[in-house]
Amino acid sequence: MSAIVYLDTETTGLHPNTRRPWEIAMIRREPGSEDARLLIQIVDVDLSHADKHALDIGRFRERHNSHVAASFGYLPESVAARQVDAFTADAQLAGVNINFDEVTLDAMLRRHGLMPRWDYHLIDLPSMALGWLHGRAHESGLFDFREAAQLPYRSYELSSSCDVEPPSEDERHTAMGDADWVMRWHDALTYRPFDAGKPFSVGRD
Repeated sequence: MSAIVYLDTETTGLHPNTRRPWEIAMIRREPGSEDARLLIQIVDVDLSHADKHALDIGRFRERHNSHVAASFGYLPESVAARQVDAFTADAQLAGVNINFDEVTLDAMLRRHGLMPRWDYHLIDLPSMALGWLHGRAHESGLFDFREAAQLPYRSYELSSSCDVEPPSEDERHTAMGDADWVMRWHDALTYRPFDAGKPFSVGRD
């Protein structure tokens, strides 16, 4: 097993050319080592193209540098880029809509003369969960599994359908709260044995 980095970013918007990360959380797991965690807030985040709604979702004004502690960095973007580069080197990235986070971090690294060194095979938890639920439906014959895997989906509902509790209200749209959720969800899909006889109900958030 190669290294996996479970991650999430809080950003200034959705547009791939103008969005900037302001909070980055990563949990790196590799064989023979304890999980390593890194939480970064970016001090000089470019807000020139920021979307107010996106900032409100992540509670930017409430949380940005509001509780600076030794457990995470409050860094210029150039330093954050070097830390992200080192932390993600030779790892697979896992997340909820991981392409969004990968594109965001790729752009940040390139702004500072760095090339991403993570594995280009990305692990997207909702996509993985859809396959898991369809597989359980085939093995068990339970219609509820297949019903839960229908499109369109909501990530919190999909997580609940896999018996993985989504982040609490306080944790949602915080980078570390979501990165931890990604890790728990991935663990449930890859390490938990399937019990065909277990009662199942579709989750709702």
